Amino acid sequence: MPEGVPGRRRTATGQWAKGGSKQPDSGYGPLVGDSPSALPQSPSSAPPSPSHFTRVFRASTGQSPHQYLVRLRLERARRALLTTDTPIAAIAQLCGFADQSHLTRTMRLHSGLTPAGLRSGR
Repeated sequence: MPEGVPGRRRTATGQWAKGGSKQPDSGYGPLVGDSPSALPQSPSSAPPSPSHFTRVFRASTGQSPHQYLVRLRLERARRALLTTDTPIAAIAQLCGFADQSHLTRTMRLHSGLTPAGLRSGR
């Protein structure tokens, strides 16, 4: 049969067989990404770009993702400072700050208090 016959493909031995592919069967199965289910079905199934995510997040929360995360970390640190006797350095680490001084700088910037000042005033 001539090349390009619809519905026929060559097998590994060079014989023509029924099937849509014109490539020989390697015996190893499909390659990654060859399956239609491995490809996005529509643009809505693809993840949003970072800038689009930030715009949507800001529209729904009124804050950037970073501002929101810092606020959550500060709230968690504040609760821990007021309700436990855990060392401030350990609280800083548990709440996602790099170290105690990072927590202190951030808390002072946002609330005007230091962790030690907040804890002593409870």
